[in-house]
Amino acid sequence: MIAVSIFYAGCAGPEAKPIPSLTGDKNHNCPVLKVKNGNIYFSTDGKNRKQLTNTGKDRSPVLSPDEKIVVFIRKSNNKAWMADEHELSNPPPPEELFADQLWIIDINDKKEEMLVKDWNPYTDEPKGSVPDGDAQTKVISHIDDVNFSPDGKKVYFTTDAWVTSNAVHSVNIDGSNEHFVVAGNSLKVIPTGEYAGYLIVKQHRYCVYGGSYDWFWVFTPEGEEVGPVGTKLENNCLNIEFEGNIVPPW
Repeated sequence: MIAVSIFYAGCAGPEAKPIPSLTGDKNHNCPVLKVKNGNIYFSTDGKNRKQLTNTGKDRSPVLSPDEKIVVFIRKSNNKAWMADEHELSNPPPPEELFADQLWIIDINDKKEEMLVKDWNPYTDEPKGSVPDGDAQTKVISHIDDVNFSPDGKKVYFTTDAWVTSNAVHSVNIDGSNEHFVVAGNSLKVIPTGEYAGYLIVKQHRYCVYGGSYDWFWVFTPEGEEVGPVGTKLENNCLNIEFEGNIVPPW
């Protein structure tokens, strides 16, 4: 069991480096990212806003460590791949019918580029030509949990994959080397300390004698398992604590 307590530098004092907020902080000059009507706005002080995008399809912006670029999720016009779509008894909400893409934009000149395109094995390739095992690790559908690496050179995110699990992917900020890292239903990148750059992933696993459980695990940036950290993840934007010292349920 790995017992760690990780401090996220934020607007918590003079020694802390500001991190972006989605609501702003009137007491500190924190960078602020806001989403309004599907468009992204940026402010260095929470007051004077600069509009970065105008498509009406954007959400979940994340500021890079050097505060020069923003990565965000944009809804595409392409049908989303769903792990359980042939088992759905009710149609999904309209916003889930279309897939997501990952985009990057420079704050100064507002130049934007697509980092990761959506990919559906049933529409982007001849149906049946992609083995199931390969499809699940290549699908880009509904994106979530976007995180920068501490050095700002990579972006991690989750996307649909299996019925009981999403997949963690990684891509360089120039759009190269997009690839599957590990299965997981949530993702945090550790920003500082001994495990800086490592991944905290919530995984759905099965017990040897039946049943299943969901725990948080630490993985290297390459997807190699380091060990479990516990069953609960607390995140109040300034710190993350892991409650562990529990005997694994296998």
